Amino acid sequence: KNHQQQLETLTERGRNAHDTLRMLPEQKQQLAQRQESLDTAQAAPIQEIKQFEDELSESKKQQAKIRTERTQVAKQLQVQQKALQKSQAEVAETKKHLEKFMSSSELSR
Repeated sequence: KNHQQQLETLTERGRNAHDTLRMLPEQKQQLAQRQESLDTAQAAPIQEIKQFEDELSESKKQQAKIRTERTQVAKQLQVQQKALQKSQAEVAETKKHLEKFMSSSELSR
C-alpha cells in the first residue's frame, strides 16, 4: 500500500512537471512580449532626455558665445573710451594754446 502511494505521488509530480514544461514556451513568449512593451515604453522618455540634453548643450554653447561677444564689446568700448579721453585732452591742449596765441596776438596789437 505504501508502495502504491509513492507511485501515485511520483506520477502526480511527473504530470505537474510535464504540464509546467508544456507551459514554459508560452510563458517565455509572454515575458518576451512584456519585455518588448517595457522597452518601447522606456524608449520615449530616453529619447526626450537625449533631446533635452542636446538642447541644453546647445544653450550652453550659445551662452559661451554671448559671453565672448560681451567681453569683446567691453574691450572695444574701453579702447574707444581711451581714444575719446585722448581726443578730449588734445582738444583742451589745443584750446589752451589757441587762447594763449590769441591773447599774445591781442597784446601785440
